Order: sequence, then structure tokens, then C-alpha cells
Amino acid sequence: MPPDRRDASKRTEKHECSLARGESKSAAACARPAIEADNAPMSSPSTLVLFDGDLPSLVAASLARDEAGQTGSAAVLPTPPHRGAADALGPTLRAAAEAIGLDVLESRLAPSSTPTSAAARTAALLAAARAAADHGDRRLVSPWMALDAEPNADRAPGDQPTVETLARELDRAVLVARLIMLDATDAASFAIDTPLADLSDAQVADLAVDLDVPVWRCWWWSITGGKRSKNPELAEKAQSCRTRWVRALQSVGWEESTEQLAAAR
Repeated sequence: MPPDRRDASKRTEKHECSLARGESKSAAACARPAIEADNAPMSSPSTLVLFDGDLPSLVAASLARDEAGQTGSAAVLPTPPHRGAADALGPTLRAAAEAIGLDVLESRLAPSSTPTSAAARTAALLAAARAAADHGDRRLVSPWMALDAEPNADRAPGDQPTVETLARELDRAVLVARLIMLDATDAASFAIDTPLADLSDAQVADLAVDLDVPVWRCWWWSITGGKRSKNPELAEKAQSCRTRWVRALQSVGWEESTEQLAAAR
């Protein structure tokens, strides 16, 4: 693991989550995977990955796949990244999940991009957690980055979230997981992992390279290549995602391969 990622994880130790004080063992266990992602296994016997087809979700799914090979099973919960293109992007998300080697759970979640407002992030995470619990999964993996909850003007690939933003994102995961356990009819535990929450774009890109993630399977790849979208809003979002992640990938030495270039045509 890159030293800078370890340093980023250590920053979260400065945040002493008040939720951990006086809580039951099961509640504290929900906090640990999110806060101590380097030391705790990300996947449980049954894991569902929130999957919007962007690079962070492909990285999180790849991590879950590798962990599931040793501890259990994993699948993805597709959430198309744009409300106006759910049908069109459905096959793209399925192809991306299959390229990673994970099954796809049929999803009734509303299509959306990674929410930026606090209320929207809470609502979206709660909906995904309920879908995972209803499916019988004990763990939900969220690929969300705390950086996406902050203004992104002039963001560099190496920029990291503030401690305050990161603490809020970790607390949200703990609280939503506790809500799911309160509603459960049995004593089974439920946890939400946030393995990428504290990382910069460059650190996520570095993981993508290490895990050999099929970048050309990101939802925006073909739209910004030869297969242009007729939806201006979708095309603009796709270009924004491509600019962000290609910049981050190139910052860690990534280069487009012949296969990737062919996939864009």
C-alpha cells in the first residue's frame, strides 16, 4: 500500500467518534471497517457493493471481489449515474461488473450520481443499505469519497478531504448501519464499509492501477470516445468524469492501452 494512503488513514484516528462511546460491541464493529480500513477485512460472508460505474466503484468492487475469494461472496448493486439514462447505462454497468467478475443484483434504486448534499448522501446510503439488508447481505461497501462532499473547484489529484468532512462521512456510515440493525428482525450484524472515503483521486487511481481495474469499462469511457451521447447533460457529466480520472490516472503513471483505445471507438 502506498505510504501516502497509510498517512491518509492515520488522519482519521484524530477523529474520536462519539458514537463509539458506550455503544454495544456490534455497533462499534460497524465503525471499525470504515475507520480502520487498512486493518479490517472489507468483505463479509455476504457483501454488496454500491456500483455506479465510475472509477471508485470499480476499485471498491475489485477490492470486495478479492476479499470475497477468501471469506465469502460479493455482488454489485447498480445505481446508474444519471437519472435520464438508466435504461441506456444499465448494460454498461452490467458489463463493468462482469469484467470485474461479480454478479449484478437487480436494483430498484433511483438512478443518481454520487450525491453531494448531506441530506441526499444520507438518503441514498440508507436506501442502498436497506436493499442490501433485504437481499440478506451483512455488509454494504460504499465507494463514495469524502472529497465528493466538498467543493471541487481547482481540485488537484493529490488533494485529500478535511478531517471534518471525513469524520462526517464515517459517522454517516455508522449511523445508517445502526438504523438497519434497529429494523432487523434478527440479531444479525450489519456494517457499511467506506474503503475509499479518506483517499485522494491520485490514491484511488493508484489502487486502480495496482488492481488492474478495467478503466475502459467505466460508464463514461465510451460516451467520451466514439459513442457520443445525444443527451447533452449526460455528455457533459461523462466528460467531467473522464477529465477528472484520466488526470488522476496519468499522475500515477497510467497510459491508455491499445485495448482501451479500441473500446472507445
